[in-house]
Amino acid sequence: MLKKLFKDLLAFVDEQTVLEKDMGNFAFTPADTKPIQEADGSIRIVPVAVRALMGEDFKARLAARSQPVLIVNGSDDTRAIAKEPGFVAGMSRPPQIVHFESTGHGVSIRAPAKFAAMVNEFAAKVTTP
Repeated sequence: MLKKLFKDLLAFVDEQTVLEKDMGNFAFTPADTKPIQEADGSIRIVPVAVRALMGEDFKARLAARSQPVLIVNGSDDTRAIAKEPGFVAGMSRPPQIVHFESTGHGVSIRAPAKFAAMVNEFAAKVTTP
C-alpha cells in the first residue's frame, strides 16, 4: 500500500518541481543534489520520506537497539551534531559517530558515494564474525 502511495504521489511531481520547491524547504540546493542526478537517481522521494519520518521517536528506537549503530552527520550541520548526545544517552552501547567534513545536513544526498561507502564499510565490520 505504501509503495502505491509513493508511486501515485511521484507521478504528479517532476524533478525540477522538487528542486525548486520541496528541497529548498529542507535547505538543499540544486548543487547539493547534483551527484544523485548525475547517477540517474531521483530526488522525488526525499520530501515524501522526510515528511513520513517527522514525529518519529528516534531516541526511543535507538535506545531499544542492541546492535551496533552508525550515526553520520555533516560537520556543517551544527544542529544535528548538537543533538547527538541526546540520541546517544539512552543507548546500551556507544555508536560509531562520523562527521563528513565540509558537509551540511543530509549527507546521504550531498555525498551519496562517500555515504554509501561508509555504510558498506560499517556493515562489513559488524557482520563479520
